[in-house]
Amino acid sequence: MSNNDNLKPSEYFYCVDEVNDPENPSFCLTSKAYWDKYGHLDDCLSEIDALPDGFYNLMEACWEYDGSIEEGKAALHRAGFVFSQEMHNYINNQNS
Repeated sequence: MSNNDNLKPSEYFYCVDEVNDPENPSFCLTSKAYWDKYGHLDDCLSEIDALPDGFYNLMEACWEYDGSIEEGKAALHRAGFVFSQEMHNYINNQNS
């Protein structure tokens, strides 16, 4: 597992995977350092202690949220996580 134990929310990028399962979009998260170094999601990331309540791990680097996508985005934004348009484009183009 990646060593993300001490990272703050502001040290993570997130995006929404809207293509893989359009009926149930998921949130993809990875550390900024990992994204900047490798340009893809950290496939060993399955726990982020700083996630707000309501997020549940689906698989490595992917979470579902108990609520709407807009509510999930707002919860992540309020907690300090950073949306990445670049990561969003990568995930949604890769899965289309």
